[in-house]
Amino acid sequence: MELLAKQLATAMPTLRAPRVWLSVLNEAMERFEIASSAHIAAFLVQVARDSKECRYLEDDLRYPAEALMRMWPQHFPTLATAHPYARNPEKLANVSTGARSVTRRFCAAPSSAYPSAMPQMTFCVSGMPSSFCTTA
Repeated sequence: MELLAKQLATAMPTLRAPRVWLSVLNEAMERFEIASSAHIAAFLVQVARDSKECRYLEDDLRYPAEALMRMWPQHFPTLATAHPYARNPEKLANVSTGARSVTRRFCAAPSSAYPSAMPQMTFCVSGMPSSFCTTA
């Protein structure tokens, strides 16, 4: 399923250069096999929220130790393990948490990658067709 300009405008009403982003987002969805309405909606919501509608394209990674513990508790279980990486973007960017780097938080994966015990979430973008509103 390809994202249409009208759908993108509804999901990100203040997006600058929507035609450019439409192409980029469609390419990313194809590459990462984001094809169902549920995954497209979740992907758009995540991109819009995390990037302020594509205004911020990089995460500066200057997190305090407490934030590192909240975001990646399996890698930074204590202040002692988190402190060397706190507010140190270069060092943090080189950390790997299993198969994914901490800098790849925005990638989406097929639903089979998520455990069935995951809490129920509803994904919907206001004004989107009901086919884009789903519970996963």
